[in-house]
Order: sequence, then C-alpha cells, then structure tokens
Amino acid sequence: MAQKESINKYLSKNGEVRASVVIATQVVEELRITLGSAPMTTIMLGRAMMGCLLMASHLKEGENVGIYYKGNGPMGVMFAEGNHDGTTRGYSSNHTFHDPDMNFAKSVGIGLFEVVRTSRYHQQTFNGAVEIRTGEVGDDLAYYLMQSHQVPSVVSLSVSVDESGRVVSAAGVLIELMPGASEDTIKKIEEKVKSARNLSKMVQEGADKKEMVDEYLNDFELMALDYDVPVKFECRCSEDKAKRTLLLLGLEELEEMMKSKEENVVVNCDFCNKEYKVTKKELEEIKNTAYRNTLN
Repeated sequence: MAQKESINKYLSKNGEVRASVVIATQVVEELRITLGSAPMTTIMLGRAMMGCLLMASHLKEGENVGIYYKGNGPMGVMFAEGNHDGTTRGYSSNHTFHDPDMNFAKSVGIGLFEVVRTSRYHQQTFNGAVEIRTGEVGDDLAYYLMQSHQVPSVVSLSVSVDESGRVVSAAGVLIELMPGASEDTIKKIEEKVKSARNLSKMVQEGADKKEMVDEYLNDFELMALDYDVPVKFECRCSEDKAKRTLLLLGLEELEEMMKSKEENVVVNCDFCNKEYKVTKKELEEIKNTAYRNTLN
C-alpha cells in the first residue's frame, strides 16, 4: 500500500525537540514531468521543495518559504518554494543539466544559499543568506538554520530515481533542537544521525512517516501534533502575472517583440511551462506602461 503523501509534525514530551516529516514521491515526479528535468536537477529541486515544505509547516497559515541556490556552477540558479498549506513548486535555469558523477558541490559552484520567507497577508519579506557549503540541500539548510537562527538542526532530504530518471521515492525529515535542550539530548541525536538509514530506501521498504522520525528520535517520547497536510505540486502562475513579467524587459526588447510577424507573443511559465498568449495590442499597452515607468 502506498504511503500517504503529506507532512506530519511531532514534539518531544520534554519540549526539547520538534520534528517534521514529509513523503513526496509523486510530487517530485510531477516536477520532473512538468519541467522535463534531468536526474540531477530532479534530485536537487526535489530535496529543496521538501526542505521548504518542512520549514513552512512550522509557520502560520498563508506563509511560505523559498530557497534559492545562486552558484556559479553549470546547474545555474535554482529556486524552490513550499507553503504552509502543503503546495510546492520548483524551477531551475538549467533543468536539463546532469553530472553522471553526481558531484553536487562542483555542479552548484560557489555562491549563496538564500532563504526567503513571505506571507500572502503581508508585503514584508524576510531574507537570509549564507555561503553554499556543500551543494547538498540538507547540509546547506542546516548550516543556514544555525547561522541565521541559531537553531541546531538535522535536515535529511532524500530523492531516488531509476535508470530512466523517474522518481521512485522522496522523503525528508527536519529535526530542530528547542532553546534549552540538554547536552544529553544533543548527544542522543548525534548518535542516531550516525546510524540512520536512507529515507528514500525506507520509503521503498514501506516505512511510514513515524518510523522515519523514530530513526532519529526513538529515544524520546513524542507527541503527534495536529498537522497532517497533504502535499501537492502547484503553480500559482496566471495570465496577469505572465504579462507583468514582460514589464521587466527593457523598452528595446519590447519594441523588437513588436516587430515580430507573429500575431501573438507567447510567454512560458518557468515553473509549469504553461503558455500564455499576449496580443500585439496588449504588448503595445505593456510597452507604453514600461515607458511611463521610466519617467517616474
């Protein structure tokens, strides 16, 4: 029987540890199909999407978390987003890139690992960035949480693909030490990390989410929190947003587009590849708006 694709949360009864866990095999596979991504990019973005979902699970309704990889390696810029409601999406500027050796550090390169927190109810965003440490999403995210929030964490994110690149399993666990956690608690978790099994393999063997958390926290008495949220791949693009992206182009580029003999200009969403057609009349209005903006 297939495991439920959702996020669950737990808190130790001594109040020293909290954990969130997700199974997202079909979600990451939908990302692969949508983008046509190569295995390495599928793994990278899948891990990042799950990392975002796990962090967002501890936020409030309407809030979301985004992760940017901005390195100088051949993988280019990558972005993933996860929302408190369980929706997620991802994007790569070079989604067909693949390194058979799976050298993430070399493929990502030198640059910044940035986390952005936003809310649909507030315009203010919260940004934090650290240098890319290893190119492994779990390691970089744990480093970010420690450097930016002083939260010691264990972040385990695992995506497995078959020979054709199809996603066969994807799961993640985020464990955070709460303020005042004892040295004994820290040592127990450190020992468990050394012996923990691969999460993707556990999914393939039929393990449920509680078993995955217990892989790290079976020394603790855990309470399941009231949070059992299904996860799904969902893009929030729209025709209006597609037109607004054209405003980001320069006047010269917009004028060149106007010279095209095609009746419509086609704008593709980077996240889901959906096409939006913009008529020449609409493009003219966008160009005029862009020109007015230069006068302000």
